[in-house]
Amino acid sequence: SETGSDYTAYVQSRLKDALNQTNDYDSNNPMVYVHLYIGTDGKVIRQKLEQSTGDKRFELAVQMAIEKAGDKLVPPPNHKVFEGRFRFRPKEVSRSKP
Repeated sequence: SETGSDYTAYVQSRLKDALNQTNDYDSNNPMVYVHLYIGTDGKVIRQKLEQSTGDKRFELAVQMAIEKAGDKLVPPPNHKVFEGRFRFRPKEVSRSKP
């Protein structure tokens, strides 16, 4: 729905802001795919690493960014758990389809 799309963009923006603060990596082009679950209270209730280029420093930076952003999210619309898959790169967070 339109509201869900807006919430996805909101989460994406918060993740990007947080990643800019935690960004650290070893490889030339690190990339991580994460499936996020955000509870009805706006807290990240689960994060699942689905794919990575293997850069452990970047994986840790992504995890820290998710935790940082997850502390400040507004609750999802319609009081439903939000699920989203995101692709993280050093200066980019984008929505990713399965």
